[in-house]
Amino acid sequence: DGVCAVVGSCAGGYEKESNLLGDIIYTNNEIQDKGPNGKLQYFWEAFPVGIGRNGNEPGSSDVKTTYMFTYMDAEKDRPSLTTLMDDYWEQLPIYQPSIQDVETDLDVKRVLFAFFP
Repeated sequence: DGVCAVVGSCAGGYEKESNLLGDIIYTNNEIQDKGPNGKLQYFWEAFPVGIGRNGNEPGSSDVKTTYMFTYMDAEKDRPSLTTLMDDYWEQLPIYQPSIQDVETDLDVKRVLFAFFP
């Protein structure tokens, strides 16, 4: 059996000028060897929030939703959602270069973490 594990957030603090379009199934890294926890590859999804609502023009919102997800088998020794969330915060500045420090640059509105078959 396999699962899709997903972690992410909706946050403000992104560069408005580049917050115009979204990504669906983007990857920026190779398959990672997590040792005894197996191998996996992360994929990203992102989209601006609030654009088009109430006349908000593209480039007027600094709020974005980003998700990082991976597919894996359902063995008990696979990485936990906590591990994936830690990787998300670490790799988010690589995926979204307008964010240098997730703790100081982002105004986190909500966080998501889940898995589904």
